[in-house]
Amino acid sequence: TVHCPFGEGLIGGPLADIQKAHPDTIIGSYPKYGDGKFWTELVVRARDEAALEAARQDVAAMVAGLSAAS
Repeated sequence: TVHCPFGEGLIGGPLADIQKAHPDTIIGSYPKYGDGKFWTELVVRARDEAALEAARQDVAAMVAGLSAAS
């Protein structure tokens, strides 16, 4: 699971690109709300540990890039 401080509207396109690049994984986005804040939990699932970790790293890099740009 990767914590993402952004909503699905901002991450939808980049997340779809990551999913296409990692077809052996399933990536889910789950919007959350608490303490007056919104965020999204990004969950990567795969049967193969290496595939899972590669996709998780790409998701984390996407979040880091968006955080740096904001």
